[in-house]
Amino acid sequence: MEGTSLIQMLKKTVKGLKPKLLLIILVGFSIRFAVAPFTEHRYDMHIWRVNQALVYEYHTNPFFPPPGTNATAYVLFWSYTPFWLFTLLPLYPIYASIAHPVYDPDPQELWQNGLDVNSISESYHSFIPSNLPLLTTLIKLPIIMSDLLIALLVFKIVEELAGEKKAYYASLIWLLNPYVIWISSIWGMFDSIPTLFTVLAFYFFVKAKYEKSAVSLAVATLFKIYPIMLAPVLALTYYKQKRSATASFRYCAICGGTVLLVSFLSYFGFALAFGQEPFSNAATLLLQLFRGRASPDWYGKNLFFGLTPLGILGTVFDQLHLDLNIPVVPLLIILATVVLLAMIARKKEFATSDVLSYVILTHLAIYLTYSVVNEQYLIWILPFLLVMAAIQKKPFMEYFYWGVSILAMLYIVYHYANLTYFVSPYFIPRPEEHGLYIPLETAAISLGLALFYIVGMKIALRRES
Repeated sequence: MEGTSLIQMLKKTVKGLKPKLLLIILVGFSIRFAVAPFTEHRYDMHIWRVNQALVYEYHTNPFFPPPGTNATAYVLFWSYTPFWLFTLLPLYPIYASIAHPVYDPDPQELWQNGLDVNSISESYHSFIPSNLPLLTTLIKLPIIMSDLLIALLVFKIVEELAGEKKAYYASLIWLLNPYVIWISSIWGMFDSIPTLFTVLAFYFFVKAKYEKSAVSLAVATLFKIYPIMLAPVLALTYYKQKRSATASFRYCAICGGTVLLVSFLSYFGFALAFGQEPFSNAATLLLQLFRGRASPDWYGKNLFFGLTPLGILGTVFDQLHLDLNIPVVPLLIILATVVLLAMIARKKEFATSDVLSYVILTHLAIYLTYSVVNEQYLIWILPFLLVMAAIQKKPFMEYFYWGVSILAMLYIVYHYANLTYFVSPYFIPRPEEHGLYIPLETAAISLGLALFYIVGMKIALRRES
């Protein structure tokens, strides 16, 4: 249903596609397609390949490790909601029909190197398929297409709210944003896909197509779980607009019910297909999905990592030798949600900009309260910042958009240090032997100087209205 709505809307957009917008789309696609075969995040892309091989070559349930699987390798089995796996599975037969790969009879060989060196992140050395650039490109194509579709959707929203000129600019700085290109086409992480459906949910919501909005949000959640936090926010906004508790509850029920039902049926169907007991396995996996992503360790042994302000708690807990069985993140997320809902409850009237503000606030609340904020997570908020920047007269939100992007890119440089890690292992098997090391301070100084001169150029071009 939702895929049909998206296709119909895009058909109308494409029919009226102006040459200038088409050129922007082609440039954005060309850049991404050019770098896709030669680059990847070695660990994440390894996971995508492992799960494809498990299904097709080893006839193994990727959701549930079979008996005898080394416990360390459990992390390589599927732990996301199921739709990204369902996107990957139709792509593998295309690769296999061309490359005709040959595999060891023992599936453990897919990750044996990680066990040998006691670091599962190094397991990609065990599995570098023949004609890897082809498989890598196929895997990245849905992500690249999502980037392009977000550009079209942002163009449509901004054109309606702020005019054609700003719509061109918004789509351009989305598609040419180096951070966005890096995550989708170099890293190979699929955050653009749930972002696309979250933006679509917002679009349908402001168009008063509430059921389509709820289903879109469910589809987004079936790729990554974070969009579910928007369900109560949009549902309460719906209630404040329409004064219908039943309609508001239906929004949450459609979204949450779709996620639960599709996830359960996915686990049930895969267990049945691979000869496992379906009901208990499906129930166990559904519980693990939400419990495992909640903290990400529900039992209080919280992992603090990335661009999260909660990192200070990890230091405090370590220094005080605290081993408290407290689910810190769920408590903070509940608190943040209550605060957001209280803000909405006090408001009487809602314009599109108000709905947009609460969507942005929800994303920022996730970043504030979750204990693991990876570099790619900042993709989620960027299209909404672009829309907000377009409808505001002052450029603060655009600056914030670039600030978020720069922060993420600098963290990538800091986190990985050796950027050769992002070259495909097909071309450079061991990045430590071919290092491209950029110190964070060097990157920051170069970036700061570039921004300084760019701001000067913008000031020089300003004219009084």
